[in-house]
Order: sequence, then C-alpha cells, then structure tokens
Amino acid sequence: MAARIYQFACTIPAGTAKASPVTMAMAMPAVEVVEIDIVVPHGPGGLMGFAIGSAGQPVFPEAPGQWIVTDAQNLSWPLEDAIDSGAWEFFGYNTGSYPHTVYVTFQCDLPQEPTTGTAPIAALVGATVTAS
Repeated sequence: MAARIYQFACTIPAGTAKASPVTMAMAMPAVEVVEIDIVVPHGPGGLMGFAIGSAGQPVFPEAPGQWIVTDAQNLSWPLEDAIDSGAWEFFGYNTGSYPHTVYVTFQCDLPQEPTTGTAPIAALVGATVTAS
C-alpha cells in the first residue's frame, strides 16, 4: 500500500500541435513512485496524445515522438526503480476543438534509507567504543 498519493489534473488546450506539445510540471517531494494511474475521460476521440516523463524527456512511452493515444480508459503501471527526484512532467498535444484533461495519480512510498552496512547515527549515540 502506498504511503503517499499525489494527483494532477493535466488539461491540454484545444489546438495544441504535436510539434509543440504543452509541458506541465508534476512536482512532488523526493519519493519512490511505485505506481502511476491515469484516467482519460471519454472525449478525445484519437485527437489527443500524451506522455509522462522528466527533465524534458519522455519515460512512458520511452521514445521521443511517441504518444499514448486513448479515449475513456483507465491505465495503471506498477513501477520498479523509477526516478525518485519528484520532478515528473506531463507532455501533451490536442488537435481537437475542445480542451481535454488527463488525470494522473502517483502512488508513492517514502525513499528508502541507504544501506551502507553501518549502524544508524542514532544507534551510536551513547555507545561505548573499545579499541582492540
């Protein structure tokens, strides 16, 4: 079960060309994304496409210039080893006559503490160290 959920409503204006898609920041704290859920309501009719990415580059779908094109569909992607910076982006085009909104939900866990093989600092406070 996710420890945190972040939701974004990404509206793509009518008349947004594929060649110049809109980019929207979906910023959140540094967390581990374990699943992305997307709702595309009925309406786009194949005239809208989108991608999810970071730092100006698409991640879903991975190749630049490819788009997710759907209508009246719920999508879910369980993830492993996704970026954990919190700097996600939404890219979209809409060649239709009406704006369309895509709802993106990130299910997240808190970042894991690095494991270095040493005890946490809090456990060392008041500890007795002996040299041998």
